[in-house]
Amino acid sequence: MRVYHEIRRNEQGFTLIELSIVIIIIGIITATFMSGLLVYLDQSRMQQTRERMEKITEAVNIYLDINGKLPCAAPLTVPIDGSDFAKEVNDGDCEDTALNGTFRDNFFEVRIGAVPVRSLNIPDEYSFDGWNNRFYYAVQERLATAGEYNGLGQIAIVDSNNNLIINSAHFVVFSVGEDGVGAFNRNGSEVSACSGSKLDIENCDKDARFRSTLLFSQSGPNHFDDIIFYQSQTEPGEAVPSGAVMAFNRSSCPQGWSEFTQGRGRSIVGVGSYTNNYILGDGRNWNVNLNYLLGDTGGFASWVQSVDELAAHSHTTNMRRDNLFVWGFGNRGALDTNQSFGDQPHSFTSEPEGNSQPMENRPPYIALLYCRKD
Repeated sequence: MRVYHEIRRNEQGFTLIELSIVIIIIGIITATFMSGLLVYLDQSRMQQTRERMEKITEAVNIYLDINGKLPCAAPLTVPIDGSDFAKEVNDGDCEDTALNGTFRDNFFEVRIGAVPVRSLNIPDEYSFDGWNNRFYYAVQERLATAGEYNGLGQIAIVDSNNNLIINSAHFVVFSVGEDGVGAFNRNGSEVSACSGSKLDIENCDKDARFRSTLLFSQSGPNHFDDIIFYQSQTEPGEAVPSGAVMAFNRSSCPQGWSEFTQGRGRSIVGVGSYTNNYILGDGRNWNVNLNYLLGDTGGFASWVQSVDELAAHSHTTNMRRDNLFVWGFGNRGALDTNQSFGDQPHSFTSEPEGNSQPMENRPPYIALLYCRKD
C-alpha cells in the first residue's frame, strides 16, 4: 500500500501556484519579445524614411543639374491612381498663385506640396515615408521656375527654441513621423489635422518656416518626431568639377556655367589616339590612325567632293558603226554617223549633270547647348 500511495502522489499535476509562475514567465518573455519587435519595426521605418529622403535629395540635385532649376511641388491631394499623382503642378511653372493640391506662403513665395517623384524619375514608393504617409516638399518658387534660378532662397529653418538656423534654404523635405499629425495618406486624404502645441506643428502648418532639431520626443510639450532635411546655396552642377562640359536642353547656361562656344555646330570626340580598321566594299582594308589633342577641331557639316575623292572606277562604252551612241551619266549623246568613223578619233561630251552642291556630312542629329563649369 505504501508503494501505491507514492506512485499516486508523483502522478499529481501542477499546482495553481506553479501554473501561475509559468504564466508569469511566459508573459514576461512575450512582453519582452513584443517590446523588442516594436522597437525594431519603429527603427526600420525610420531607417527606410531616411534612406528615401536621401534618394529624393539626390534626385532633386540631379534635376537641378539637368534643368537649371529645382522641381516644383506635386499635389498632396491626388490619389495614387490619379493622372497628376507625383508630378510637378502646372508643368513646372511654380509661380502661379493657385495650384490645386499644394499650399503657398504668399509673403515668401514658397510652394508646399508632395515630392514630385515622377518628375524626378524615381519610383512612386518614394512618395511615402515608413508609416505610409506622404513626404512633404517645400521649395522657393523662383528657384523652381525656368530661367529664374539665382541661388537665393528664403525658407527659414529654426531650432526647438525658435532660434534661426538659416533663412536661405532652397527646399525642404520632411516626414511628419510616427504620430502622423498633418499627414496625407496614399489616397490624398489628410490623416490628422495639423494643430496643437507640439514642436513639430511648425513643419506641417503650410508656411515658409520649418523646424529642425536633434531633440526627439513623443510625449510632453517638446514632442517632436519629424524627420527633416533642408538644403541651401546649391548651384547647378555643384558636384561637377570646374572645366567640365555638359549638354543642356535650354536656351542659356545655368548660373556658374559659361557657354562652351567651341561646341557650336560640332560633335565632341574624346582626346587621345584612335585606331581602327575598316573593310571596304571591294574587300580592301582602310586603316585609320589618328591622334586627337585637347582643343583640336576638324570636320565639316557639309562637303563638296572632288574628283580625287570619288571611288576609283571606270566606264565601258559599246559602240556600233551604223548606230553610234555614247552613254553618259544621265543622258546620251549621238555621234554624227555621216562622219567617217574609221581610224580618226572623234571626241564626245555627254550632256552635263549635277550642280556641285555640298552634301550633308552628318547622321541625324539634335542640337543642345554645351556649357562649361566655371
